[in-house]
Amino acid sequence: MVAKAYFAKTQIFVGDLVRHEEIASPATPHASFNSLVNKKLLATKCYIDDGRLKEVLLTKAGLVYFKNLEEALLE
Repeated sequence: MVAKAYFAKTQIFVGDLVRHEEIASPATPHASFNSLVNKKLLATKCYIDDGRLKEVLLTKAGLVYFKNLEEALLE
């Protein structure tokens, strides 16, 4: 979802990720998100106007990872 938002040049927030209960309970996407942040594939940016909002950003390493994944899927 983060890579999709990146390539569509749209914003995605932490809350957007954990609200997808059709994927799993909120704890599962949250744990996956934390894992990707720890691996430095994703980062967050807090908003000064509203500290509750955290935008999720694809890091350079994350961009390389998803581009490699895309190439592997197209082969």
